[in-house]
Amino acid sequence: MFSGLSLRTIQRIEGGKRLSFESLQGLAAAFEIEVAELLRELAMKKTSSGWKKRPLWVRALYLGSGRVNMDRREFQKVEVFAAIAGFIFVVFGGCGYFGYFLAEKTGVLFLFCGALLFLGAYLMSVAVRTGDEYFVWPWLDSSADNS
Repeated sequence: MFSGLSLRTIQRIEGGKRLSFESLQGLAAAFEIEVAELLRELAMKKTSSGWKKRPLWVRALYLGSGRVNMDRREFQKVEVFAAIAGFIFVVFGGCGYFGYFLAEKTGVLFLFCGALLFLGAYLMSVAVRTGDEYFVWPWLDSSADNS
């Protein structure tokens, strides 16, 4: 097999079953296209029965993400940005809290903002992993194209 996938995995994909991100990468490599392009080819509208079969909490997690054109890669970018910014805020907040070059109240505010940024990074991470598990990326990508 050019894709490196087993016959059974290909049969599952043809049957409309979920496939992992690794399987997507294998198929994209076999067709010599980008994963994003393959996802667009496989995509259905969010109103389709496939999207409606996803658990309600999964659909709620991605509510509005199609309108702002966020796909898997953008979720990961936000995750990394929030983690780096959270780290910077915590460092500055710690310096301020211990009285190095910021006022103590400012340091506490920086610590609080850093904690919120870390929480945002964690939530983006959960969204990416959940999206991989429940195969939501084609629906999010196609909803942006069909709006």
